[in-house]
Amino acid sequence: MAARQVYKVFVGNLPWSVGSTELRHFASSFGPVTYSQVIFDRKIGMSKGYGFVTFGNREGYNTILKGGSGSYFLEGQYVNVSSTNGGNLPGSGDDL
Repeated sequence: MAARQVYKVFVGNLPWSVGSTELRHFASSFGPVTYSQVIFDRKIGMSKGYGFVTFGNREGYNTILKGGSGSYFLEGQYVNVSSTNGGNLPGSGDDL
């Protein structure tokens, strides 16, 4: 059975005002989002300033990565976007 490809990106330098819903809304402009998560500190309940987005297809994943890190402005701050797969999709052997 073939491994399922996951189109997941890391989003860093998020403003504290951004939660998972806002991150999903931002990322959905690049393609269909299946999951978004902002990481919070459990002790103080505040965002750690980063999160993850999983896209439903390769096109959305490629589109957001083409902009490069620091190219996107979200709620008054530039955010960093990078692949969680080191630039390769699992099992594909292709550079993006």
